[in-house]
Amino acid sequence: MRTVVWLFLGASVALAAEAQLGDIKVHYESAGQGDKAVVLIHGWTCDHTFWRLNAPALAKQRRVLSVDLPGHGLSSKPRIAYTMSLFARAVEAVMRDAKVDRAVLAGHSMGVPVIRQFHREFANKVTGLVMVDGGVPREAGSEEAKRRARDRYTGDDFQELAGKAIDSMFVGATAPALREEIRRKMLATPQHVMASAFAEIFEPSTRTPDGAGVPVLFVFARRTATPSDQEQFLRGLFPKLTYEPMEGAGHFLMMEQPERFNRIVVEFLEKHGL
Repeated sequence: MRTVVWLFLGASVALAAEAQLGDIKVHYESAGQGDKAVVLIHGWTCDHTFWRLNAPALAKQRRVLSVDLPGHGLSSKPRIAYTMSLFARAVEAVMRDAKVDRAVLAGHSMGVPVIRQFHREFANKVTGLVMVDGGVPREAGSEEAKRRARDRYTGDDFQELAGKAIDSMFVGATAPALREEIRRKMLATPQHVMASAFAEIFEPSTRTPDGAGVPVLFVFARRTATPSDQEQFLRGLFPKLTYEPMEGAGHFLMMEQPERFNRIVVEFLEKHGL
């Protein structure tokens, strides 16, 4: 292990480590201590540093694991299919390596289907779910949707297309330095990872609208296109739902408004004793 010091929110210290999933090394960082734990899972083409403004605040009273999913950050990047199931098993390998039996799983963007898949495969290890600006499908996916997604980032113009997609995730209030950091890190992701992970988000078997009985926090950046019945739909899936819209933030709300985001998450965790 090596020691890493977070300078953004004070004197929080994290230890870096690697879990093993077959031949894949899965990088993660661990901070805090105690019986209660939160596992932070980033989105498509992101990495664990996207939680750097949040992990220290959460680690004040609990254990926090920040994961680099396979293909991302400091984890291995083999030429394989980057499925939601692979990601879920990588998270489980991290928890075993860190000796964390049960945890709240927080996922941003693509991290939402990852934590939902984790709940399908390892429900006994989940104490709660935090869904951060990620989609929850209303109907099962289709092979046609996956096929279209599979072709999106396979051409020579993949970085141009990805750059436009990333730019659409910002709002006017997103700081220029933050925009540049996010673009730089996301566009550094290898093409084979970018293309495969994007396609697998649309895998029909992982897009079923199933629910969960554990406490669920759904926190999102409110948009003009937010469905008027979204809260009602989610409450039908998640009986223990806390629904938290955030105004004036873009897709990376935990980085754009970290103090407010951290307060929402901590209040949710304390409310449910997590």
